[in-house]
Amino acid sequence: MPMEEILRKVVVGHYHAIEDNRIDEAMSYYHSQSPQASQARENIEFGLSAYWQKTTTMSFRYIGRDKEFAKAKATHRYLIIMGVKFIEQSADIVYLFREERGAWKVWTKGRLSKYSGD
Repeated sequence: MPMEEILRKVVVGHYHAIEDNRIDEAMSYYHSQSPQASQARENIEFGLSAYWQKTTTMSFRYIGRDKEFAKAKATHRYLIIMGVKFIEQSADIVYLFREERGAWKVWTKGRLSKYSGD
C-alpha cells in the first residue's frame, strides 16, 4: 500500500473514532511516546463533553520521510455543533508520523493556517 494511503488512513481513522465517541480508539492512532498524546486526549475528552464535531479531510498529501518520521499535509473541514449553534471551519494541518510496532502513528501535528469560515 502506498505511504500516502497508509498515513491518510491513520488520520481519517482517528477522526472517525472521535466522531463515534471512542476515545481509546482515537488515541490508538497516536504514538504512545508522542509529546502531544496526553494533551490530545484531554482536548478530545473536553470536546466530546462540549460539542459534536464532524471532520472531513478535503485533501491529504504525503510529503516524504526520513529514517525516523514521515510527513504529510492535510486540509480538514470541521462541522461543529454546540446545542443549536453550527460552526463550519477549515484549516491546513501538518502531521509527523512515527512507526511503532510496525504501524505508523501520529507523533505530532500543527495547524499551518488560521481556522477559516467562522
